[in-house]
Amino acid sequence: MNDNLFNMTPPDGHRYIPEKPLPHNRTETSMKAANAQTFNKVAKDRNAIMNLAIRRGGRGIIRADCELLLGMASGTYCARINDLVNELELIPKLDEDGEKVKRKTPRRTPASVLIARQFATQFEVAAAAKEVAEKAAKRRRSA
Repeated sequence: MNDNLFNMTPPDGHRYIPEKPLPHNRTETSMKAANAQTFNKVAKDRNAIMNLAIRRGGRGIIRADCELLLGMASGTYCARINDLVNELELIPKLDEDGEKVKRKTPRRTPASVLIARQFATQFEVAAAAKEVAEKAAKRRRSA
């Protein structure tokens, strides 16, 4: 059997793991269909989050908005938002002092506001890129 059937890495190099295994009968065609279904769901969720962020404009979104407005489970929206932040599609909103802007969640806890890249300033994009690079370097060191 071909080992590539279990490869969950799409052409762009990001590895996605489905929230639950999709059903298949262990045939090559069935496994390919299950993998394609997973990638379609991931893309649909990412697009929904980006569309929400774009509609909200400079006000941005917090993670709880995805649960309330899109009906996504926390495991789903957290993974998709993390991907979008790491790809610099969603950027943490910063105030004049360079601190992350926070907004209260429905549970009254503070959460970072994220904005779509097209609404971010150059300073916000540069700060986000630096943060992503530092996290990646830290992961490489700990591995």
